[in-house]
Amino acid sequence: MKKLTCALALTLLLPSLSLAQDAPDSKPKGEEIAASERKLLLWKVTGKGTTKTTYLFGTMHVPDKRVLDLPAPVKEAMDGVDALYCELALEPSLQIQAMKHMMLPKGKTLAGIIGQDQVDRAAKLLAKRGLPVTSLLTMKPLIFLSNVSQVVEYWPELSRGVQPLDAMLYNQAKQAGKEVGGLEKVEDQIAVFDSLSEKSQKEMVVAGLDAIEKAEKEGTKSTNPLLKAYLAGDLDKMLKLSKEESGDDEEAVAFMKKLNDDRNVSMTAEIKKHLTTNPDKSYFFAVGSLHYAGPKGIVALLKAEGFTVERVSAN
Repeated sequence: MKKLTCALALTLLLPSLSLAQDAPDSKPKGEEIAASERKLLLWKVTGKGTTKTTYLFGTMHVPDKRVLDLPAPVKEAMDGVDALYCELALEPSLQIQAMKHMMLPKGKTLAGIIGQDQVDRAAKLLAKRGLPVTSLLTMKPLIFLSNVSQVVEYWPELSRGVQPLDAMLYNQAKQAGKEVGGLEKVEDQIAVFDSLSEKSQKEMVVAGLDAIEKAEKEGTKSTNPLLKAYLAGDLDKMLKLSKEESGDDEEAVAFMKKLNDDRNVSMTAEIKKHLTTNPDKSYFFAVGSLHYAGPKGIVALLKAEGFTVERVSAN
């Protein structure tokens, strides 16, 4: 098993659940993707008796300014729909509910699973931001890694209350008076972590911390290759990066199936239910980008159900 940073940023919304409503800063300089080179991770869905256009939008669960700076067609699509659904219903009460599932079971300690040396490594990374590691010591290993990764790589944004793309979209839709909700339950996402052996969880934490420390020394972010592919709308590249990071051993393959394929099936079923139950309502479904990729992605699954799914041009 390898590091998980890429897959988490693409497909798993937890644990960044607080719902600050800060707008992103102005567009940052450097590493911009020219409009002519950018493909939108936006699809329109029609057919099967629906009377309005529904949209699928691929997100990346980070508070990077380049991610939060939405292209005009995405804004227009979101403005025109009746309802927005993310992976989870990002209400304040969700954080309390999530904490129950994110904590280690009684009798287990983080150091006992990943080793005190790995806890100390993370503590040093957090200390540079003036943060203690103590609040994370009761979390499950991969939740711990995800938190450390988010804080280390995006502390300036998080310290100002800037939230990942999904939370920003959810808040904007809620403020606009649109119907909002989620396609999954918290326990469904956390269950993906619990399927891994403790040995594999430790390996992922070690590899993840290696990547974070390496990126910090180089003055960059471990998620930058993924971020570049996301901004270019290169779904094939994102899928390739995810596969390279997860590895190809038996447990890794089984884990990625639960992380992506199985959840794609359940989320597609929820999307279909909304569209068939309310054919006169338009939706904007915003979930991690990797869920749309490949023959087992949501796009392919909806087409198999008889819906017409077309990618929206940046122009």
